[in-house]
Amino acid sequence: MYNTLYEAADSTSFPWLICIAFGVAVAAIFVLALSKWKEKSKGDKLIIVIPIVLLMIYASWICSSITLPNLYDMYIDGDHSVSEGIIEDYKTKESINTDFDEFTVDGIAFKISSHPSIDFGYLCRSDGGVLEDGMQVRICYIEYNGINIIMKIEAITEIE
Repeated sequence: MYNTLYEAADSTSFPWLICIAFGVAVAAIFVLALSKWKEKSKGDKLIIVIPIVLLMIYASWICSSITLPNLYDMYIDGDHSVSEGIIEDYKTKESINTDFDEFTVDGIAFKISSHPSIDFGYLCRSDGGVLEDGMQVRICYIEYNGINIIMKIEAITEIE
């Protein structure tokens, strides 16, 4: 019997216009800051530059994540891989000093984020997730840019 612990949701509702508007706003702030650049002291320049750089990084991250809805469509269409077996070599994010817990199933490496899923809560063990070494699972995933993106995790339980 399979008990769903996590399943990806359709995120295609994220509109491209928000990404474009955010990019335009960041560019406008950057142009405005440059127009006043000569009038500012070094301390003021630093206060201006750091938020603009952070906004640019955030905008890049948001816009690059828009490609992920295609992965959901692939998953729904059955164009994904399945790994079934026992979780091995589970490492918590604290033990490896990252934002991800890591583990393998049937020799395939996976990472899970410390960010909560809207429908399923936290997946990382230290945040309350239930995954651990020795647990039998089935994972549907898509290999994307060298990373195995988890689309669904099911715990396998025996029927008595």
